[in-house]
Amino acid sequence: IMQYNFRQIDEDVLGKAYETFLAEQRKEEGAFYTPKYITEYMVENTLGKLCDEILKEAEKAVKTEDLNKLEELVKKLISVKVLDPACGSGSFLIKALRRLYHTYVKFAELLKRLKSKHDRWTSLLRPPEVEAKVERINKLLEILTGNGKRDLISKVLIRHIHGNDLDRRALEVAKVNLWLEALKLAPQEFRFDRLPRDNNHILPDLEMNLCNGDSLVGLPESMTIEFLAKKHKDDIAKLHVLRERYLSNPTNPELIEKIEKIKYRLRDRLNEEFKKWLNDENLSLEIFSRTKPFHWALEFWYVFFGKNGKPLHEEKIGFDVIIGNPPYFTIRGKGTGTLKQTFYYRYFQKSEIWKEVFRSHSDMYY
Repeated sequence: IMQYNFRQIDEDVLGKAYETFLAEQRKEEGAFYTPKYITEYMVENTLGKLCDEILKEAEKAVKTEDLNKLEELVKKLISVKVLDPACGSGSFLIKALRRLYHTYVKFAELLKRLKSKHDRWTSLLRPPEVEAKVERINKLLEILTGNGKRDLISKVLIRHIHGNDLDRRALEVAKVNLWLEALKLAPQEFRFDRLPRDNNHILPDLEMNLCNGDSLVGLPESMTIEFLAKKHKDDIAKLHVLRERYLSNPTNPELIEKIEKIKYRLRDRLNEEFKKWLNDENLSLEIFSRTKPFHWALEFWYVFFGKNGKPLHEEKIGFDVIIGNPPYFTIRGKGTGTLKQTFYYRYFQKSEIWKEVFRSHSDMYY
């Protein structure tokens, strides 16, 4: 690892090393290292399209000097939430971070271009309407870029990048990958002689954004939302306040510790509710010894609840972009190839092999 020049590498080499080191165990758990060309393709065709659409609209708004539209687009951009529900070492997330960062930079350039139109006026001689426009543009630039590139990267990470994985060790690799990517995006900003001497936390803690649990096991979301809204509305509102404070100061790990303390308590309450639900449904509690339940509406509360602790309207709940691996696997039987080959070549023959293989695996395949 020490021989790599990380600035020249835009691939998840740490994830590849991790998969190789734990090859057999990872295969048994269904883990798969995703090549760069796949992660780039998927990110570009999901998040990339959304970013391009925002930038295209912003360019039009700059030409017509439509500040209301620009404000709307800035709000839209900073609210985009990206999720990889089984993120592993973060191969997809590092591509998403890069795409979002460059989108912010391009949007800021558009705003600066608009602002430059009014720079022929000195601040003392600007007409009131021009001064008001410049103030609005400056506010939008402040929302987008913060206090320089280092602050911008931290904001992009916290606002947008979300992941979950059952493997705690893989999550630690994902954090390092994201921090490395942050350094590569603005290397000059992270030079040792430019960093504040009195702060050990230069990049944000990602504990709030990268969570640990089984994406497919937990109390149903509707029940989780109802339980938290009825019994822990104030806790959810407090979590929102702490997150906002952390966004404005992403070098203060004490805020994350407070968030985790509240979540830890609520997680225990939800696990008890989950046990009750399993009993009511005549399902075994053995699941607790086999995996770690994950309660989406708690772990990513700001995706499900408003700042007042009340649930968001159904159409506003959820993530904007989901990225990640499809279920890679191979199924063989009676001389057939993969299930994909069975799908294409056997379906039209309506063979018994098709019926046998596809019926038993179609849910997993889809």
